[in-house]
Amino acid sequence: MNRQGDKKSSCFPTPKPDSWTIVDENFDPEKVWRGPFPACIVKRSARRLVIRSGNYYIKAFRTGGAPWNMLRDPAKKEFTIALGLWSAGKLGPMPAAYGRRGKWSYFAALSASGSNLGDFLCTRWKELDTPSRTRVCRNFSSFLARLASTGF
Repeated sequence: MNRQGDKKSSCFPTPKPDSWTIVDENFDPEKVWRGPFPACIVKRSARRLVIRSGNYYIKAFRTGGAPWNMLRDPAKKEFTIALGLWSAGKLGPMPAAYGRRGKWSYFAALSASGSNLGDFLCTRWKELDTPSRTRVCRNFSSFLARLASTGF
């Protein structure tokens, strides 16, 4: 991907290295776009892209459109929430950086280790007996309730 947002190689402008707020000392904006692990889009919607590069996932949000949308910054909101969760000792995405350029804002997080929920539901879930499924549902519900109680 072109760091300058060239239409031929990228559909969004990437932030300049000095426009990032970085909290993970290993996060290097230059390496995200031009490093040994090429950035690739793993999910796309009208106003959001999810990009994977090396050990990071970057959510790119397109703001704008209606005048009130210019005031919203979903990437900054997710970055702030993730920082709050981590500082409170709660699980969540480990924040790496926040950046903004034009109508695009970016939230970068370190990829989590282990299997994701989708993989678990597609593979292990069908192997569980009813009591085990009930236990998983209760634990997950409890986790969500604790997460909500932190104010996030």
